[in-house]
Amino acid sequence: MKKSFIFCSMIISILLLTIGIFFGAKKIQQQTNTTSQNENTAVQEPVQQEPPAVENSEEPTLDKVTMTIKEGSLTKKGATIMIEDKNVNPFGYGYWYRIDKKENGEWKELEAKNKNRTVNALAYLVGEDGKAEEKIDWSKDYGTLKKGQYRLVKSVEQSIATDDGKYELETLYFWTEFEIE
Repeated sequence: MKKSFIFCSMIISILLLTIGIFFGAKKIQQQTNTTSQNENTAVQEPVQQEPPAVENSEEPTLDKVTMTIKEGSLTKKGATIMIEDKNVNPFGYGYWYRIDKKENGEWKELEAKNKNRTVNALAYLVGEDGKAEEKIDWSKDYGTLKKGQYRLVKSVEQSIATDDGKYELETLYFWTEFEIE
C-alpha cells in the first residue's frame, strides 16, 4: 500500500511539473513574440506636450505678493517679515535673502561679512490664509545695521515656457523697504 502511495505521489508531481513547464514555456513564447513585434515597430521620438490643464492652473505672479516688516519687530540686528501671497497657486518661498542699502539715491547690495554664507534650501508655503511669517537675524551675515534706508530682498523661481516648448526657471525678486534710525 505504501509503495502505491509513493508511486501515485510521484506521478502527480511529474504531471504538475509538466503542466507548469508547458504554461511557463507558452508565456515566454508570448513575451518573445511581443518583443519581436516591438523590434519591428518604428521608434518614435517623444513628443513634448503642454502639461494637462489643472483646475485653478493660473500662473502665480509677483503682482499678487506683498512683503512687509511685522510691526514692532524691526531692530538693527533683524526683523520678522510677513509675506502675503494672493495667487490661486502660491509661490514656494526659500530662506535666502539679501540686504541692500540706499546710497546717493541708488540701491547697493551690502557686502556680507560671512563669505561662506549658506542658506537652507528648503522652501515653505503660505498658509491657507495666504500668509507666512519668517524671523530673520541678519546680524550673522551683515552685522548690526547703521542708520539709513534699507531693503530686504527675497526671491522666488518660476517655470517659464521657452519658444522650443521646454521650460526653464526664472528668478524673480521682491522686497520690502525699511529705515534704521
